[in-house]
Amino acid sequence: MRASNNDGIWNEEGLSIRIALESPFWQMWWFRLVAALAFSGVLLLTFHLRTRNLRKAKTAQENFSRKLIEVQEQERKRIASELHDSLGQDLLILNNGIRQCAQALPRRSKTVKELRQLSKIALHSIEEVREVASNLHPHQLDGLGLSKALTSMLAHFARTAPFTIDAEIEDVDGLLSKEQEINIYRIVQEAMNNIMKHAAASTARVWLTLGASRIRVGIEDDGSGFVMGGRRDPLAPLVGFGLTNLRERVRIIGGKLQIESAPGRGTKIHITIPIQEA
Repeated sequence: MRASNNDGIWNEEGLSIRIALESPFWQMWWFRLVAALAFSGVLLLTFHLRTRNLRKAKTAQENFSRKLIEVQEQERKRIASELHDSLGQDLLILNNGIRQCAQALPRRSKTVKELRQLSKIALHSIEEVREVASNLHPHQLDGLGLSKALTSMLAHFARTAPFTIDAEIEDVDGLLSKEQEINIYRIVQEAMNNIMKHAAASTARVWLTLGASRIRVGIEDDGSGFVMGGRRDPLAPLVGFGLTNLRERVRIIGGKLQIESAPGRGTKIHITIPIQEA
């Protein structure tokens, strides 16, 4: 810089003045660091809140499904009890009355023949009521345990199914909770119903085996099968019962489910349930 005095004399050597201009605070390194940390914190908080909300929603959905199945089982048990204690007993009284009336009439009369036919119908109705009540809530499960209840149920299927059933049921009584027992029973029951209705199978195989720390359940058939991932994919959220209900029951008892199927190659359902070591 050069300047002159009042006499107009200029300085021969220029002077220099250093002027420092500070950058705006938003361009400072510390501000950028704070901003980056704050942005990262917001992202982490948002991710945490979203994850927590999703986890809460999943837990609520699982609790609802569990409660729904519990209510279904309670209602089934109530209806089964009413069928057995009310309708079943009324049918027994009706049949006894019919037989007494028949005994009071001449043996060869037309009325006696009609009464005997009515008695057969009443006895058939009694058996139907017992079967419906047993399907709603198997009394063997409460009195005899899971293994014997499954054996009885599969024997009933074998009498009516148009295919051969190969069953291997080991004794696992006392190793599972009541909730696990009823759900395993329903899993096998619903899987067998699916084979009866849809599979067109010639052979079905069912097993319940005990390992060192787990119980294995298997239901296999050589029927028509289905396309995995299609409309009847068991891992898809289907409406109603069936394979989706099976998947939900496996989740409730803490098991692992594996399903293999293909058109014309049948279906394989394998379930593993962990048990506490003694």
